[in-house]
Amino acid sequence: MTGPTERTRALVTRELGVALELVAERGYREQGEGALAGEWLGAFAQPGLVLNKATAMRVELDGEDGTSVDEYGTARLAITRHEGERIAWRKDYGGPTKTFDYVGRRAHGVIAGYWYAPALRRFGGVFWLARADQLTEASATALRGKVRTWSWRRHALRALLVGMVAVPVLAPPLVAVPAVGSAWLALYALNRRREAMAVERREWERLLR
Repeated sequence: MTGPTERTRALVTRELGVALELVAERGYREQGEGALAGEWLGAFAQPGLVLNKATAMRVELDGEDGTSVDEYGTARLAITRHEGERIAWRKDYGGPTKTFDYVGRRAHGVIAGYWYAPALRRFGGVFWLARADQLTEASATALRGKVRTWSWRRHALRALLVGMVAVPVLAPPLVAVPAVGSAWLALYALNRRREAMAVERREWERLLR
């Protein structure tokens, strides 16, 4: 694997702190590479500031749909395209603003690509998944251990957004002015991370267009 797939694996490894090792890379014969159905483990990367920069996920796929679990909860997956090595699915946590489209390429027991929110297309990132039987036992165990079903960071972000609106209105000037300044710095940092993630995502968009 070279190019965007390896780049995405390196990014996820760095941000998640888990070595993503495939059994084939240790000299073993790959098992079930051609099969889509089964357990897949990996992570998606996003332009996080308060949110995690990478979130571990566990995916179960079959011929037409599937499910996924990550720190944002359980989602239903509907495969919208599967032609050769190209695959795409819609991820639905429940609700019109809680759906995300994943577009990827499957090769050597790995699916990697990009994702975005249809309701806000500039919000997106990249992802990397491997069939559980293609991962070394240590990597599979580590990834399963990273999967969460709840995120305190998501609630912290909501509180921060409420504070960014309420503080300038309700707080006295001596408090409001520094708070507004901090908010602008946070937005600047988030925008820089969004731009960096957009570079990663565009690499995949060019490949999979």
